[in-house]
Amino acid sequence: TDATDECASSLAIEDVERYKRDGYVIIRNLFSAAEADVLRRAIETDPLVASNDMPMVDSAGARSKLTLWNQAGNDTFGYFARGRRWVNAARRLIGSPIYHFHTKVMLKEPRVGGTWEWHQDFGYWYQVGCLEPDKMLSAILAVD
Repeated sequence: TDATDECASSLAIEDVERYKRDGYVIIRNLFSAAEADVLRRAIETDPLVASNDMPMVDSAGARSKLTLWNQAGNDTFGYFARGRRWVNAARRLIGSPIYHFHTKVMLKEPRVGGTWEWHQDFGYWYQVGCLEPDKMLSAILAVD
């Protein structure tokens, strides 16, 4: 789906059906290039990101960094996480009230960054207090 309308508020019915059938959906252009640039600049300049990054090593020994936090604060990251487009899309996909579990920034250096290896968080989510992890979803915004 192409959500070029800057005020896109929900997913198309086909997107919801695809999510239910395949377990994921890709929405292109949910955010404009200018909005993505605001987020990119925040990643590069916000002291929260640099001061809390954790080194991650993949199975080949290559490194990347990760920062995460559980509060959707009153900053660029919080505004994106609580934004109408994310919220309405998540509501349509899981069909129930939603809340912010955590925000994660994965930092990969060009040509040297490690891979983010696929894994299952279901057990982890339950351990840290989410009693219905089957009603969770991950939303990913790639910023270059």
